[in-house]
Amino acid sequence: APSPASDPSASTDATIFPPVPPQLARNFLIVDTVYENASHSNLGIPGPDGEGMDLGYSGLGGVGEDIKELLPEECRVAFERAVERERVWKGGWGTEEQDARRGRLVIDKGVIL
Repeated sequence: APSPASDPSASTDATIFPPVPPQLARNFLIVDTVYENASHSNLGIPGPDGEGMDLGYSGLGGVGEDIKELLPEECRVAFERAVERERVWKGGWGTEEQDARRGRLVIDKGVIL
């Protein structure tokens, strides 16, 4: 019998799906995929490194203080609440390296192919 570490159907993670039959797990890669959208379309790139992406507008947190000062008090309070929601959403993600499972590539520029 395969050990739990080598048996893909013996996952300890919570899932909404029933256990995968051993015949399928042996012959196919079974993946639970979860897609999560931002609660608003303007929340920018998630994660602590989202600000570093040079893609233009980076959500409400990117609005300058000079623009915020022009808002009436009621609008400013609502805006700050929205910025906090954005911060919480972005904070739920790790860095691109962590969440996208991308490693840091070491590129030796001295090697010419």
